[in-house]
Amino acid sequence: AFPFLVLMALEINLRRKEPHPEAAGILSRGRALLEPLSASADEDIRAFGNYMQALLLPKNTPEQEVARSRALATAAAGALEAPLRAAERCLEGLTLAREAIGAVHSGIASDVGAGAALLYGALTATLYNVDVNLRGIEAPAHRTEALATRKELQRRADELAYVIQKETAAKING
Repeated sequence: AFPFLVLMALEINLRRKEPHPEAAGILSRGRALLEPLSASADEDIRAFGNYMQALLLPKNTPEQEVARSRALATAAAGALEAPLRAAERCLEGLTLAREAIGAVHSGIASDVGAGAALLYGALTATLYNVDVNLRGIEAPAHRTEALATRKELQRRADELAYVIQKETAAKING
């Protein structure tokens, strides 16, 4: 819903007599973000499927146990990376929504704010998946790096969401 609300607001704004000079560029970047955002869900589903398949591998012999353990480690890494990428794409969307607030008129600023709120929720939910997937990462360096990335993504999203909320309210209320 995020991209459509924000993009719709930008499209409506471009029909105005004097549209904001940056609106077309923001709209173009937003359209380019649609496919990667949509692909994020498919990537996460595939990564989860790979992990579930690894769980089903036999472990009756020492060789099978080693193969299963390696497959689980690889799948766990994929299950961690997919939601991190998704959160990064959501953050790109929030950045774009922040720009869009300044490029739309007050009558449609609520659509941008609503789209940003939905995207912030999606990013936060995605990072919950990172939290649970971190438990499957055995390599301390990989775990530490992923946790730091996760925290930084949430921090930046929190800041953007706060600014967008304030700017949306200011724009709506004049």
